[in-house]
Amino acid sequence: MHVLSEDEKFLNSVKEKILERLSDEQLSVESLAEDIGMSRVQLYRKISGLTDISVNELIRKLRLQRAAQLLSQNWGPVSQVAYEVGFSNLSYFSKVFKEEFGVLPSEYSEKV
Repeated sequence: MHVLSEDEKFLNSVKEKILERLSDEQLSVESLAEDIGMSRVQLYRKISGLTDISVNELIRKLRLQRAAQLLSQNWGPVSQVAYEVGFSNLSYFSKVFKEEFGVLPSEYSEKV
């Protein structure tokens, strides 16, 4: 049986908070820190110490993973998926999606 460390529990709770607010394009490091009850600096240090990525990168990664999941399920058009996961700028969404997965969002569902 695997027992979760305090760091793993913390990281899981941060991910849960992010996923709860995934479609909220106003989700930011500041609002996330407030939700968790930490200062922005504390949250940044803790997340980057545990994951080697910034809080913003973690939020973006979770948004992109959820977008990929929705696209693979043919959930809706790319624009609708982008808005669902909190991206209001479609060209930015396409750019970061391609950086993460190597294909444009419109091509993703054909690849999986």
